[in-house]
Amino acid sequence: MKTILKMATSIGLLALALWLLDVNAILDMLWKVSGDLFVWAIAINILAFTIMGVRWYLLSAIKLDTSLLSQLAVYFKATFLNTFTPANLGGDAYRLVVLKNGGVTSGSLFQLLLRERLLGLYGFVIVFALAYTFLALVGSGGALTAENPFLYGVGVAIVLFGLPFLVRPLGGYMLAMLTFMISKERLSRLVMWVDALSSLLSPKGSLWLMSLTFVGILLWVFSIQVIANGFGLTVPILHLAAVATMVELIRLIPVTVQGIGLREGAFAYLLSFFGHNPEQCYVIGLAAYLALSVSIVLCGPIGQVLTWVNTRKKLR
Repeated sequence: MKTILKMATSIGLLALALWLLDVNAILDMLWKVSGDLFVWAIAINILAFTIMGVRWYLLSAIKLDTSLLSQLAVYFKATFLNTFTPANLGGDAYRLVVLKNGGVTSGSLFQLLLRERLLGLYGFVIVFALAYTFLALVGSGGALTAENPFLYGVGVAIVLFGLPFLVRPLGGYMLAMLTFMISKERLSRLVMWVDALSSLLSPKGSLWLMSLTFVGILLWVFSIQVIANGFGLTVPILHLAAVATMVELIRLIPVTVQGIGLREGAFAYLLSFFGHNPEQCYVIGLAAYLALSVSIVLCGPIGQVLTWVNTRKKLR
């Protein structure tokens, strides 16, 4: 039932966008896209996935004794599986199943996957905060009113930036309140959960991992700029950085299938806030997310090829 509702929401949002925008202008613009630059955007996205695969290898190397090639194969296949599952959880489930036989517990793997998710989340938040702060400083960030959608992103960023510093104090306060209300066994489990969450949110030892996260995100933003150039449009990279990263935060709202409909509409609305033509913004977002979807589908064959190469390498 939930899947049907999400599909209906995606279709409804796409229909709403077509109703609000000039369909003829959108169609005319779609005919102007450069096929070569569209292919380049796909290649850039695949490079970004490769960077994220290397990040996963470095992160998992703490627990798993596997080669880079092997982990890249698993990562690409997992990325492909994300296409068909809600909240991109299929890839995580695949890695749990495939990698748990490598001498590591499911609990440890789950922590690694959660750590990876948090790195991605904070990467988007940091890039958004830096891009929008710069735009605000140069006077391009819009007025500080409720009509400015980016202020909601700023609010989310502030909360997430403060979370690592608040988890342990708030956890300690909560544990103190529950000391005389629950058993010692349950209390010790809560202590373990607070410590685990605090460790996951800690930036300690994540410099290189976060650096790779930034590279991957910036490559994604660059792929969108390539798409815009393919339509003969010039859009400042800071505009795209602020918009693309905030869209990723909006996509966390689980009301659509893979964010379809929500991401394109949010992208067009946010980018048009900077004064760009709404129809052009929507077409750029539509083409950019189409290129991303094609890249994700291609990750399946790429992962299989890497698996074959890794198998032949072991047999030598």
